[in-house]
Amino acid sequence: MKDILLIVENHKISTMKRIDFDIETAKKIQNGEIEGRIETRDGHSVRVLCWDRKDEDDPIIALVKYNDKECLNTYGISGRYHKNKEYSSDLVLYVKEHKSPLLDRLKAERDDLIGKIDRLAKFLTDDEKTEEYDPEYIALMNVQQSIMISYSTVLLLRIQRVEKALQEKNADNKSEE
Repeated sequence: MKDILLIVENHKISTMKRIDFDIETAKKIQNGEIEGRIETRDGHSVRVLCWDRKDEDDPIIALVKYNDKECLNTYGISGRYHKNKEYSSDLVLYVKEHKSPLLDRLKAERDDLIGKIDRLAKFLTDDEKTEEYDPEYIALMNVQQSIMISYSTVLLLRIQRVEKALQEKNADNKSEE
């Protein structure tokens, strides 16, 4: 099951998040109003031909690409291939994730800090190296490691707050659509 789809186009990487099928969002993707893709659960691309077929059980008609051929499938309003059971042919959506430069910067800072903490921990646990240094210097390194660990905790809390704000913003945007 793919929850995140990485797309490389024109030397740029963008991420798309998998969400459950929603007919209104799918129509906006098909019309180019929202950046995204319609696929089957098992990753085959889908081209919807009709959203309102005169059939209350399966109003959606779509072509699903398998290798070099397209197969005609019908789907219920919920994107299900069969209304009572989940299938690999069910429709799912991938929409572009809204990212935050602040969040990216905080995560990069956190990753850098974790690398420094790991290197310092390796140094402090290597008895051969630490014997060469003054005990006061080693004590100072232990204090520095403690400070870095505390700061990484603060960074993690900030990241969680920014992620929560982004989720709320994305939820608000979805409800407005």
